[in-house]
Amino acid sequence: MSNERIYKVMVVDPDEEFLVYAAEKADWKSMGYKIIKATKNTAEAQRALEKFSPDVVVVNTQWPLMSGFEFVEQVRVSEPNLPVVFLSDDRDYGSLKQAMDHKALSYIEKPVDEEKFHQVMESVHQSLDEINSLVHMEKLKEKGAISVYQPDLILYDVLGDVVCGGFSMPMRGGYADTVYILTSGENMSIHAAANIAMAVENFSGRGD
Repeated sequence: MSNERIYKVMVVDPDEEFLVYAAEKADWKSMGYKIIKATKNTAEAQRALEKFSPDVVVVNTQWPLMSGFEFVEQVRVSEPNLPVVFLSDDRDYGSLKQAMDHKALSYIEKPVDEEKFHQVMESVHQSLDEINSLVHMEKLKEKGAISVYQPDLILYDVLGDVVCGGFSMPMRGGYADTVYILTSGENMSIHAAANIAMAVENFSGRGD
């Protein structure tokens, strides 16, 4: 996959094997990223955040002394809008719910399948594009398409991963009047759709 914009990514994980994969083996460039730090030390990770200002942080939910959720809470005191992707060895439903509560862009179960990891991170890349620039709507504006064609209806199709933050961008930007949510019948997907529905209600007053 070729991506126009390269985002800076940092990986924070106590798992040495995954850190080696992230630092030396993962093909970040093909996914649209540059790896700036891979560390198992949360204090070092916080220093790297200040120094490198990553666009997204991939963090494990489980640590010897604190959870990945607690780490994100600490970091968001100074970086409240920091995009995160959670990794988890725990297949418990509660971890997924916590990831949603922490507004994660996505959630990846371990052991990490390389193909699935690429798919998720490419989806995250799209969400980052939407978060940073509402790229599709802005391109329509730049080209004058809306003023020229004056459409009665614009359909904005947003890819939703298991835990996707990018879906909210058309609402945050005040572009959406109506939102339709399509999901499978799996329990996790239904729960994710329910969370999206709550977000839709929260943003309901922002449509133009």
